Amino acid sequence: MLSVNNGQHFEPLDIVELKGDSAGALEVRDGQGRVYFSADLNGQLSFPAGGALGTHVAFLKDANGAIVDECSFQLDCDTAIQDESGVVESLLDSLRFTMESWLDGVGNDFTARFNKKTYRYFVCWLRDHVHTLKGQKYFYTGELKTAIELYADTQREDGMVFDRCGNANPN
Repeated sequence: MLSVNNGQHFEPLDIVELKGDSAGALEVRDGQGRVYFSADLNGQLSFPAGGALGTHVAFLKDANGAIVDECSFQLDCDTAIQDESGVVESLLDSLRFTMESWLDGVGNDFTARFNKKTYRYFVCWLRDHVHTLKGQKYFYTGELKTAIELYADTQREDGMVFDRCGNANPN
């Protein structure tokens, strides 16, 4: 039986240890289905987790290339900076707080509805939202494009775009 020895959740470059009861060709695919590690397995082997985030699947194949066993694990990570002095880490925390201070107080973004479509945004002002979006792409796990679609969908016939949506002062 093919199994992951040291957990089911890994961050990039963590060492994954696989163990198998039978020998064969091992192939590991990342969260986008791309092979990023392959080797002959005869008992146990280790490799660094890599490739795209998501569910990684390890396949054990026999001499004919048929899959005889498989197991999976998760690869995920959070944006972080850790420096010896803590100065850069503190700066990142401050920058993140600034981006998230527009949120509703419990970490949620804002929503607007127009023509029965829901749009999500961080800041009600277009330019502020765009600049916040540049940083939030590293932290925010929700969808990040509908706010821009809101401005495109509400563009006037003369080409003008509204600069503000929703509540200008959420606090």
